[in-house]
Amino acid sequence: MGHPVLNPLAGQRRFDIDVVRGVALFGVLLVNLYSFGADVPAWPGTLDQAAMLIKNLFFESRFWTLFSFLFGLGCWTQMWRIAGDDRSRLPVSALMRRYAVLYLLGGFNALLFDGDILMLYAQAGAMLLLLTLMPTRMLLPLAVLLLLIFPLGHALMSERGGDAFNHIDDAREWLADERADSVYANGSLGSVIGYNAEELPRNPLEDWQWPDSGFAVLGMFVLGFLAGRHELLINTEANRPRLRRLRKRSGSIAIIALLAQWWLTATAGYMVFADTSLPVGYVLVGDLLYVLSTVSLAAFYLFALLLAARKPALERWLRPLANAGRLGLSVYLGQTLIFTTLFYGYGLGWVYKLGPAAVSMLAVAIFAAQLLICSLWLRYFRHGPAEWLWRHLSGL
Repeated sequence: MGHPVLNPLAGQRRFDIDVVRGVALFGVLLVNLYSFGADVPAWPGTLDQAAMLIKNLFFESRFWTLFSFLFGLGCWTQMWRIAGDDRSRLPVSALMRRYAVLYLLGGFNALLFDGDILMLYAQAGAMLLLLTLMPTRMLLPLAVLLLLIFPLGHALMSERGGDAFNHIDDAREWLADERADSVYANGSLGSVIGYNAEELPRNPLEDWQWPDSGFAVLGMFVLGFLAGRHELLINTEANRPRLRRLRKRSGSIAIIALLAQWWLTATAGYMVFADTSLPVGYVLVGDLLYVLSTVSLAAFYLFALLLAARKPALERWLRPLANAGRLGLSVYLGQTLIFTTLFYGYGLGWVYKLGPAAVSMLAVAIFAAQLLICSLWLRYFRHGPAEWLWRHLSGL
């Protein structure tokens, strides 16, 4: 039996949106695990190369983009749930409390993992409250401009300090040095916390020349908010033909952009995450293709998953993903506790020792365990532990 169409303003869960959020959580986990040494060209094996290719094409930047869109959509939902029938007043104080608590939770998470995104989400969410005062017709051009800041900024200031390895031996030497000297490989829990604390609080705009900058996150927030304001995703059953068209178009654009970016990489040596000696024009075209492929592929995932979640035959298989999506904050914070214990020196010490294939399989294993835990948890509790704490401290 299919799922009824739910009104997000009534405080009801959306099975399809929870499924999308669950998939995004896995994508974020996999990319985060690569940051512990698997993302450098030191692993020439066939399986490692295949895993790296899959990560670069289908995961890198795609899922934080999708997750950011969902956060913007959630901002709209929360805004109007709190406001109730009085749409003339924005619940600024309530939402600011919510973002302040999220910022604190992100700060604790950042003490273990320097790739935390919750602090940035809290800051971007507060900025989104101001932007929602703008006329609707101005928000879409603003979102596009925010997404273009990365390629334009990179073209203007090409030196970003990204790691580039000229040879596999250079990458292996870097890994050996990190294993010997890195606080993550050799430090205690206290030393890791102290090391990461030195970087806090972070400037949300410091990485403005990178694809995952605060500007890009805010741009996806705005797009998600617009989708909510225009009720694009409210009635997925009635909008099924439209969603199918959007799935086809976004998938086609993603394929074209990915092929063009691959050609530029193969023929000219374009690299999005490292400094390059290419002329500015090549870099700008490559970065624009990267933004286009990222947003279009994230959109394809969104529409494809929304349509899949409406099929009764798939409900049994998608339910665990929806459960993870319901407990998104707990799952995200739990991932940090798990992989830092596995990788850091005070745990199992796997940091800088695992290649792409091993890391990809580890991501699947961790997430499978989380799916099981989430399903068991929701048999007895309505909210996850982090969600309960967030709601309790926010007073919502």
